[in-house]
Amino acid sequence: TARVGDPRDVDRLIADFGGSTPRYFNATEHTATARIGMAVRKSGFATGLTDGIVDAVGAIERVKVSGVMRLFVDQIVIKPQPGSVSFCQGGDSGSLVWTSAVPHAAVGLLFAGNSSGSTTLANPIDAVLSALDISLI
Repeated sequence: TARVGDPRDVDRLIADFGGSTPRYFNATEHTATARIGMAVRKSGFATGLTDGIVDAVGAIERVKVSGVMRLFVDQIVIKPQPGSVSFCQGGDSGSLVWTSAVPHAAVGLLFAGNSSGSTTLANPIDAVLSALDISLI
């Protein structure tokens, strides 16, 4: 997070450097509540731009954090788009998950996934923003 002195100094472009030519997407300050079947995407450090489908909302999942199993409630479960192998890999944690449809509203904050990338977990973005007392600009 950062404190922004002048919002006009912020570039809203999200870049994907996964191919030979970067692709850019406009981010917005809007958020959306995840729903089953919603098309989403993210641009992560490890896998670049990937597309997925919300598979479950309100999920309760156990995730190993620093060697200790932790219980996470009210999570978003994301699967890769049909025909894709993975939505995320190690190194993609912290990626913003947003709607595929314009205006690309933020949906969640990616924090975990299985080793194959076939299941990804994200915290609902409104809960993240509230917990950290921050807002998108």
